[in-house]
Amino acid sequence: MDKDDRLFKEDMIKLFKNVYEVLVKKEKFTDFYETLDNDLANLKDTGKREVIYKNLTNSIKRTKTRWLNKYVNGSNNSLSEDIEYAEHFYKRVLEGVYEPDKFVMIYGVNNIDEYKKKMFNELYTWRDNEDALLSSYKYIGTFQKRSITLAFRSDILKLYYDFLTNNAKSVITIPSVLSNFSIDTTNKKDYLKDDEKEFLDDNLSLEGTIDRLIVNKENQQKLLMKLEKQVYLRIEEGKDSLDIITQIALLKAIKQLNSLDTRIISHYYTHFYNIVADKSVDKYIGDLVSELGLSDSKKNTDAVIKSLLKIGSIRLESENYEGREIKGTLFEVSISERDGRKFAQVFLGGFLRTLIIMDSSFNFNKDVFDLLSNDAQQIAIWLQNRRLKMVLESEDFKDVIAIQRFTDAILMSTKSIYKKRDRIINALDELKQYKLIVKNYEYIKKNYEFVISYIELPESVIKKIKNKEFKTGELIEGQIHADYTVE
Repeated sequence: MDKDDRLFKEDMIKLFKNVYEVLVKKEKFTDFYETLDNDLANLKDTGKREVIYKNLTNSIKRTKTRWLNKYVNGSNNSLSEDIEYAEHFYKRVLEGVYEPDKFVMIYGVNNIDEYKKKMFNELYTWRDNEDALLSSYKYIGTFQKRSITLAFRSDILKLYYDFLTNNAKSVITIPSVLSNFSIDTTNKKDYLKDDEKEFLDDNLSLEGTIDRLIVNKENQQKLLMKLEKQVYLRIEEGKDSLDIITQIALLKAIKQLNSLDTRIISHYYTHFYNIVADKSVDKYIGDLVSELGLSDSKKNTDAVIKSLLKIGSIRLESENYEGREIKGTLFEVSISERDGRKFAQVFLGGFLRTLIIMDSSFNFNKDVFDLLSNDAQQIAIWLQNRRLKMVLESEDFKDVIAIQRFTDAILMSTKSIYKKRDRIINALDELKQYKLIVKNYEYIKKNYEFVISYIELPESVIKKIKNKEFKTGELIEGQIHADYTVE
């Protein structure tokens, strides 16, 4: 069971367990839920999903109509008994035994005719409301066990369809390793200094590599980012327009990740969560440009290709990443031409595949995350890492961070402390506005530092973190699960 299915099951237990176990005696809801494994698996199959859902909704409509007609047109049932009792009570009101206000207080209406109209309207409204669940039917408790269990089955499958559909549209999954890099959010920085460029011009050979040691100051985990020149050039094979000089120029531009790189990594990583690890994601570059929300231009097409080549040439090694030694590439990338268009074939690399197995990712509501600036997005990723660790270090969810420490999250080449401060304030204001990670913050001028109050984590998450049972992929920030209610 993957993390999404675990979340859904938890929601269903909260929603249905008590009601189900009252209606169906001597049977646990969790046992009943396990009988739906095949039904849920079939719904998860995108090839079967729409046909199953169409048949399901038609069945629910027929069931609602049948149940309503049985009670509205029948006699000797719970509805007729309710009306009969109300008629008797109202008769006593007319006889002066009870005050009229007492009838209003009990039934919410002034007379028996209004009560009948109210009761019938409630049933018709339930029947016609596509979102109303079968298990919310007012008289479901009078049915046989088989009818009750079929109602819960239909409700759970309907909600699972909604869950799959909503999650596919709204959640962006970001590998946690990106919280360890200082990202160029401007996408403009040339990262090699003049002396480094001169060294490359004089010493770069076809067999050489460029190694860059990244030390994560937060937890002292060592990440070795190797920009493998031979891998990069091999990916680029077949691109006749590039000569050796152009290839070397490209190598000079790949010293550091930027916002476009992280966006592409997260885009593919989100998709890889739902497919087999050894299966590739194949896309025309033009389609990828569109999916990333970029305009269709040669500039953006070239930028995406260069970013894919960069990502495909990066190899990461960590001696102790969340307690494990892991190594491998981010992606394995192949660029070619199909039907006269640039085409990218991307396989998940060993490093990210391990993160998926570890469920080591940060999940955000995509609709909210896409509203953030590049600075705010990367600072959100970085702060989420600090926030989760704070559970073991502090009880008040407050974090004191010097301005200079924010360079661990975003690259700020300016020497002006005030320009750095202003960029950070703008990003924190965005996170506070969208209620993402940050609840409030204060800037301490004399110390050049920020005091950040984080949005507190749920008690269940805190308990898991303290017991070392928590996986970051279990949490969706800014994601509001469907507000399922049983009336």
